[in-house]
Amino acid sequence: MSKSNYSESSRVSNRRPTSAFKPFGFSCLSGPEVPFVQLHQHDELEIGCPHDGEITAVFGTRTVRIPPEHFVIFWGTQPHGPIAVSEGVSSSVIHIPTAWFLDWDLPTDFTQRLLHGEVMICPPRSGGISDGLLIKHWVNLMQRGDEQLRRVVLLEVEARLRQFAAEAPASPEKRAGLSEVMLLQGQAQQFGRIVALVAERCREPISVSEIAEAMGLHPKYLMGMFRRLSGMTLLEYIAQQRVAYAQRLLATTNLKIIDVAMDSGFGSVCRFHAVFARLCGTTPRQYRARLSENSAPSNA
Repeated sequence: MSKSNYSESSRVSNRRPTSAFKPFGFSCLSGPEVPFVQLHQHDELEIGCPHDGEITAVFGTRTVRIPPEHFVIFWGTQPHGPIAVSEGVSSSVIHIPTAWFLDWDLPTDFTQRLLHGEVMICPPRSGGISDGLLIKHWVNLMQRGDEQLRRVVLLEVEARLRQFAAEAPASPEKRAGLSEVMLLQGQAQQFGRIVALVAERCREPISVSEIAEAMGLHPKYLMGMFRRLSGMTLLEYIAQQRVAYAQRLLATTNLKIIDVAMDSGFGSVCRFHAVFARLCGTTPRQYRARLSENSAPSNA
């Protein structure tokens, strides 16, 4: 679900995307949903909800079915986009900047699951207004252009996420070594700046020292803070972003694998294959083939 869905969708071509990283800020989208080939990514938490039908979407290497009137919640840095929708379905989307989301200091396990790429489907509420009507209400308030109403939406989104975090089932893959973390406001803002910087420059031969210099931080402090907040090292995150960009090229262009590797910031095809297989559990060629199969029109 993205801004691209409300305009003509892009077709596969040899043309390289101008950017793998499209920030939305605190924003909303609403309208008819259509399947499309082009995946996208951005540095915000995304809350989406299909109306009057279901949506099947790709999130990185996974395909997820989103039932009607259910929230789907995920961190937008992973390539994502719908590949199949029910006839007549529409959707509503809210984007929350990462630093704002971290400032809310939600339960650590819940936050880190999202930062690690988990896609969460929120079960229907037991009482009161449904999530489908709730997100339509948020979109309506934000579209009025009143700053006070935008603050109301932000408070209500935070409250709904707190409720969901309290009720969310335990992660199916409990990660070892994750300790309780206090997400301090200053560090949350630094973290948001780091992920934005990495997303913009990950295809360059960038080092931790260069990122630390650009941020005005000591390299050891930067690495420690990043790992505490995300549960992964900064180098692992850079590798994830390079693979994410490669996934987008594989999904949206006919570029050769060697060109995908070079464009994504990998110094060699061997390195690209090794990192891609480790993070995605498949080869780049197999990943492209699977996406082509998923997006092919059905004869039924």
